[in-house]
Amino acid sequence: MDLLMPPPEHHSMAATTSAGAGTTAGLYIDGRWIDTNRHFTRTNPARPSEVVGRSALASADDVAAAYDAAERAARPWARTPAPQRAEPLLRAAALVAERATEIARTLTLEEGKATRDARGEVLRAAAILRFHAGECMQPIGDVFDSAVENTMIQTVRKPLGPIAVITPWNFPIAIPAWKIAPALAYGNTVVWKPAEIASGTAALLAGCLDDAGLPAGVLNLVTGRGREIGDAIVGD
Repeated sequence: MDLLMPPPEHHSMAATTSAGAGTTAGLYIDGRWIDTNRHFTRTNPARPSEVVGRSALASADDVAAAYDAAERAARPWARTPAPQRAEPLLRAAALVAERATEIARTLTLEEGKATRDARGEVLRAAAILRFHAGECMQPIGDVFDSAVENTMIQTVRKPLGPIAVITPWNFPIAIPAWKIAPALAYGNTVVWKPAEIASGTAALLAGCLDDAGLPAGVLNLVTGRGREIGDAIVGD
């Protein structure tokens, strides 16, 4: 069965919802946006008293749910032909480029990067997604001569399964793209924990991949403080 869904006609508003000052960004688990009854605020580093948004505060149970979703999705995604895995990455690249102004504004407000640099980073992330979509068309193994007569040595690379991705604040969309795009392109699923202060940018990137038709459970986003959910992420 083809796992890919057609790209939605409209921008999904599930990633962020209006909440007074700024936005509230939820968790993205098993293809669904989930709010929690706990949140943390994101502030403007140039004006620390200015709240630019809120993000859902994940618990260890939320992390476990994200890993369960990634585990369920791992085998079907690994079995999806690589050219088909490229399709949502290409669509996501187009959406990131299309939404560059919105994403760059959020990045600047919560992380402090100059607007020009933020936009450049967003477009770089789009290019990374396109590049790794292209990698889906490349050979995934090698053939070697053997020292033994009438013998051929063949190596084939296979997906590992669920991958934990933990990313910092300084390049809050480029570094995640560097980690997530190759993991997805090569048939792995992902549980992603971004830096708290850049969680709004993370939600917008996840929203692009969601709107691009990535199957449920292939990418999961959990936001929160490392001291609270870090052990759950690295100890799974």
